[in-house]
Amino acid sequence: MSTASGTVDVTAIMPAHTRVQETLKSLERIHACSPSPAEILVLVDGGNEALVRVIRNAFPAVTILESTETLGPGGARNRLLHTARHDLVASFDDDSYPAHDDFFAALVTDFEQHPHADMLSANVLERSRPVDPALTSVRRAATFVGCGCAYRRSVFLKTSGYVPLPLAYGMEEADLALRLYAMNSVILQSPNLRVYHDTSLAHRFSSDVNAAVTANSALLVFLRYPVILWPLGILKLARTIIDLAKQKRFAGIWRGIANIPRACAIHRAYRKPLSSVTIFSYLKFRRRCALGNVAP
Repeated sequence: MSTASGTVDVTAIMPAHTRVQETLKSLERIHACSPSPAEILVLVDGGNEALVRVIRNAFPAVTILESTETLGPGGARNRLLHTARHDLVASFDDDSYPAHDDFFAALVTDFEQHPHADMLSANVLERSRPVDPALTSVRRAATFVGCGCAYRRSVFLKTSGYVPLPLAYGMEEADLALRLYAMNSVILQSPNLRVYHDTSLAHRFSSDVNAAVTANSALLVFLRYPVILWPLGILKLARTIIDLAKQKRFAGIWRGIANIPRACAIHRAYRKPLSSVTIFSYLKFRRRCALGNVAP
């Protein structure tokens, strides 16, 4: 719904940590949208007081949340979504932003036209992939991209939220999407929502990221799969390692494998396994979505 002030009843959220110029650019692009979101929330992670001051000076209307501990992107989004005043919540990273000025109007329209949708995943554009020609209409999706998506807050709050991980690669979206599927929630991907992820992705080749991707592959299985399906976790881990190797991302793999027992022990309180039927149903659904065989 649009208001007389040129805003729509949407909250835009953004976790931020150390990237000052990227954060300012993303906020500037969000502010430039017409209509703009009625509320913008930024959580500054890891006690970065300098970043808090910079944002406050440049964008005094932005509400800033702070965390002295490092929550990671998922933990930050948990707090942001709990704080948001509006049911429709658009999610960005500190290096992503709307790629068109009417983004928030399109977001509201998509939710109005698809009232059964609980989440919308945007068409995320990157430097190496400026457009996705295959996405021409709204379609079902098995997962989403956290730097360019939108939630119905009321549905998100029915979940236990994200598992807070400093490096959540391979875990953040995959875990929530699986649990939303178990709740019969619907995720749609929309060509009407385009988000630009302004990064070279070079950081994904670091040993820390590779270690996290490896350990998180096993952590997801530990938290959500019943014990009888843990052998599938071995296959999943093997595929993850093979994928990393194909990309020549060797650094950190062995460290990630060694970190698996510790990661599972630290996060064992989050373990809420789903049924075998649900797991197999989701895996089948994910394959169908990849082939574009699921109607919206």
